[in-house]
Amino acid sequence: VVRYRTRDLTRLMPGSRTAMRRMAKITGRSDDMLIVRGVNLFPSQVEEQILRDAALSGHYVIELSRTGALDDLLVRVESREKLEPGQAARSAADLARRLKGMCGLSADVEIAAPGAVERSMGKADAKITVIEYASLTCPHCANFNAAVMPVVIREWVDTGKARLVMRHFPSDQIATRAALMAEGAGPKFFEAVDTIFKSQIDWLTAPDPAAELAKALVALGISPQQATAFMSDEKLLDKVLIDVQSGQQLGVKGTPNLFINEQFYGMPADGAEGIAAILRQVGR
Repeated sequence: VVRYRTRDLTRLMPGSRTAMRRMAKITGRSDDMLIVRGVNLFPSQVEEQILRDAALSGHYVIELSRTGALDDLLVRVESREKLEPGQAARSAADLARRLKGMCGLSADVEIAAPGAVERSMGKADAKITVIEYASLTCPHCANFNAAVMPVVIREWVDTGKARLVMRHFPSDQIATRAALMAEGAGPKFFEAVDTIFKSQIDWLTAPDPAAELAKALVALGISPQQATAFMSDEKLLDKVLIDVQSGQQLGVKGTPNLFINEQFYGMPADGAEGIAAILRQVGR
């Protein structure tokens, strides 16, 4: 017997008189592969081409739409710093050319300003959008990251049902420094956030929390010197301030606070089960 995984999402039809049960129409995939005009495309391939341009950051969104019978591919990528129109146009054209050479697909490329692309995971067109405001020194946020977030990601984000957006809402100066380090991680943003939360007690109780935190990020390929530089990077600080201002406008007072499809839910009770109940209701 040979078993293999195709990563297609489907279901088995109810039993019938036939010996073999039928499979329903494929509704999606459990991984992040896209099928564009018959070509299998992974976001990691796009990311590889983006990072070849020093002017571009690792924060990007891939958007698929359809005109008639053809798929249209748009890559929206954030620049590291504000670019002049001519430079942005050259970066966009160069990225489109590299993508064409890599996978044979023509793509529209849009260069976004620093901080304009949300730090998110999941499909951009998911029916549900969950926005979390968090402070990296908040113990409740760390507990949420450890006990609730893995369930939400596994059952809702990875299955394409929801998109998760994280926004910074630091409660103190140390939390701001931690947020800057997470921002500096670029495409490893969520890995950095997870590392920061998991080691929160260790670095937060150290004589020099920032230095200890910098050591924790070495596992992600970020040197202590790089982490220290992130803490004085004004471009990274601009993104954190954008998040804080958006939270203030929405009335965020503490962390963690959740917004689901633009509705405020604070911190739902009953952990993962409580949030799942809300997501099921919203997703109807």
